[in-house]
Amino acid sequence: VECEDVKSGKRRLFAAKLFVDSTGTNSPVSRQINAGKSITHVCPTVGTVAKGFTRGSDDKEIDFSVGEILVSTEDASDNRQLIWEGFAGNQKKDEYTTYLFFYDSVESKADKSLLRLFEDYFEKLPSYKKKNGAWRVVKPVFGYIPSVHHHGWDSVKKTAANRILLVGDAAGLSSPLTFCGFGSHVRNLRKLTAKTENALQANLLGENFLSKINAYEPRVAQMSSLAEFMRPTEKGKPSTVNETMNAVMAALSSLDVTVRREMFQDRISFASFKKVLMKTAKIHPAVFKKMFSQLGTKGTFWWIANIAEAALHERNAKE
Repeated sequence: VECEDVKSGKRRLFAAKLFVDSTGTNSPVSRQINAGKSITHVCPTVGTVAKGFTRGSDDKEIDFSVGEILVSTEDASDNRQLIWEGFAGNQKKDEYTTYLFFYDSVESKADKSLLRLFEDYFEKLPSYKKKNGAWRVVKPVFGYIPSVHHHGWDSVKKTAANRILLVGDAAGLSSPLTFCGFGSHVRNLRKLTAKTENALQANLLGENFLSKINAYEPRVAQMSSLAEFMRPTEKGKPSTVNETMNAVMAALSSLDVTVRREMFQDRISFASFKKVLMKTAKIHPAVFKKMFSQLGTKGTFWWIANIAEAALHERNAKE
């Protein structure tokens, strides 16, 4: 690899057996080996670390012992279903982090501007949490969380080429429900490190072998389509996303705590996933009709295929 110092103009040549790219979502290498595309979906996210929220046990008050995820205060509008999350920081410093975000595909017509989303954040924050007179922003937080949805076994994102390996957000193999690409990589760090070491020692650095060194997990792929239910369709009712979320959360609350933990940590087993689906369908019988409406025939087929792949992968792992 030839690198040029921007200030001095001097060039240096670096050589290695393997080039590892961890430059993030906008990796030019990732786009190059994926025909110009590196992600299919994105989650625009803004928020603040702030002081001065009202403390208490009310829904609009903050409790430093409780974290909140997937909170909705209104139905969808402008092709976006806005969702809140809140996490306690340093209690002594009275610092609490709140986020506002929405799930979307990169090709949708929805406004994905972070500036627009920040305007919504400050306008709508009182509908989520109460502020007292001392409220002030410590620092803003913002960014885009990328993801890749797989609609078919041949559509899995390429994470390697000859002597090139993508890691973290550059690889982008994650579920947008909880983990970004970096989190997915860290969670699989021991496995990925061991495989990379084996590849280097055996000099197996071709695309076919390196492509097996990634954080892709069939059980995460079965979860990724759930994020499709978190964004509105043009013909759907504004309340559809909230109705579906309420049904899923009601199903989760009635199941064992291990199921909830597995789901929100992106490691749900096929057995637990089946329980969630069956319980949700019982609470909200129209959910499967909405599934076809939301995903379409092709999307529904590949979601079922991903579920079948996860079940087969889990069974083979036990043998």
